[in-house]
Amino acid sequence: MPRAAARLLEKNFIPTGTVLVRRDILQALGGFRTDIRYGEDLELWVRIALRHPLVMLPEVLMLRRQHGTNATRDEAPMLRDLVRVLMSLRDFDRAALSAQDIDIEAGIAHAWWGYHRLNHDDRDEARRALAASFRQRPSLRAALFWLLAALPRPLAEGLRRGRRRLKGDP
Repeated sequence: MPRAAARLLEKNFIPTGTVLVRRDILQALGGFRTDIRYGEDLELWVRIALRHPLVMLPEVLMLRRQHGTNATRDEAPMLRDLVRVLMSLRDFDRAALSAQDIDIEAGIAHAWWGYHRLNHDDRDEARRALAASFRQRPSLRAALFWLLAALPRPLAEGLRRGRRRLKGDP
């Protein structure tokens, strides 16, 4: 599968319950990172894809039930661990990432993105995340959202309502 690592970073399409990996490959790469709770599978699959070809079978091998209490529904810790996953991959093999046209620094900046936290009214965490995103890769958007998170809540809400009206959203 060409550019498998890049495709995995767009969406983890490998359910762990369907994977067959040679033991020597797992041992050479150190297996799953136990210090990452969310995304430890993605981190390992990308490391494997950076060094070895991936093959996907066309058959459905697993069915998975999604419900409101799935661990992956809690976005805040998932976003924090995504930053850890991407930093781990950056440290693993920058050249292999670059060979697959993966801009890992942009990925880390995006993972730090605090808009989700701002939408869930965690303004302090949003400011920290947006500042980290800006330090990773400065952008006007990160700076503007940081300013929005720093404004008094009534003023920020008024600006949001005005923006929605301009866009025609209710």
